[in-house]
Amino acid sequence: MQKSHCQVAAYYFPNWHPCQWNAKSYGQGNSEWVAVQAARPRFSGHQQPKVPMWGYEDESIPEVMEKKIAAAADHAIDAWIFDWYWWENGPSLEACLEKGYFGASNNQRIKFGIMWANHRPVPRAVFDQATRHAINHYFNHPSIWRVDGKPYFSIYELHTLIAGLGGIDQTRQALDDFRQSAFQAGVGEIHLNVVEWGLRNLPDPNPEGQINLIKAFGFDSVTDYVWVHHVDLPNFPENRYAEIAEKAYADWARFKAAYPIPYHPNVTMGWDSWPRVSSDKPFEPGAYPATPMITDNPPQEFRLALEKAQSWLLQPDIQQKIFTINAWNEWTEGSYLEPDIENGMGYLEAICDVFGKI
Repeated sequence: MQKSHCQVAAYYFPNWHPCQWNAKSYGQGNSEWVAVQAARPRFSGHQQPKVPMWGYEDESIPEVMEKKIAAAADHAIDAWIFDWYWWENGPSLEACLEKGYFGASNNQRIKFGIMWANHRPVPRAVFDQATRHAINHYFNHPSIWRVDGKPYFSIYELHTLIAGLGGIDQTRQALDDFRQSAFQAGVGEIHLNVVEWGLRNLPDPNPEGQINLIKAFGFDSVTDYVWVHHVDLPNFPENRYAEIAEKAYADWARFKAAYPIPYHPNVTMGWDSWPRVSSDKPFEPGAYPATPMITDNPPQEFRLALEKAQSWLLQPDIQQKIFTINAWNEWTEGSYLEPDIENGMGYLEAICDVFGKI
């Protein structure tokens, strides 16, 4: 079977290895697998804990990553977009990419892009350190994901970036300097993506203001991270996947029409962030992670969403036939493609069935 010419990019959450960040939350030598194992069902039929078919592996080990790469590539995934963390004191969770993925002998089989998960503001000096690292260590790597020939770099929270850099003019200058530094380093142009969540949370999120910022900052595309950023979950505790999916599909056309740059739609596998809520806390709706869930999402329902994405991307006027998936391994948010003991390789097989084999 010939692989579809649509590009499949799955977000990769790199929190499954011991590091100092994880030591603070889960103890020395542990990772967020502790939260996955500690999860408990909150009501009859609640499918927790989620149990990975491969066990609770350390992704920073190249041999472990080689298995993940093979599974992704064998099931028609073109790229992982790594959630990437860089704070005031430097990088965090980087061993997954820089030890596991870079050390894997087969990393040429799946490309990697970067999404800066900038959950809190950082000043210009930190921005420069982070982007300089990306330029020097990622953008000329042979496995970097390129869109229209340009290395892919995404910004998760535009509103947070602006707050940290001091305003719109300062942010425009920082992004211009980022591009110039990449060009001077021999990288060429960068494909700069913005996640719609960051546009949604701008201090003045009116459409005209969003468009003006997109043009001023020179973004190349816009995408989503997960359906719950823009689709309301009206019921607690559960919302049926098929019903939420229909709402998400409607947003694809809305976002495509709203923005003056290519829009990459998102398909979300599911949603259940209750493993991040301590089991001694009450089971009631509240702020994240105590949110409603998206359930009733077996692989066959996920496959229908993939078919919808493929049909949407094959419209003649779609120039960048790219979509994102949440997620390769968001185990503590109930959105993962990696095999579990409930469905095995079912979600990966759905991708392969729709988008073909490499």
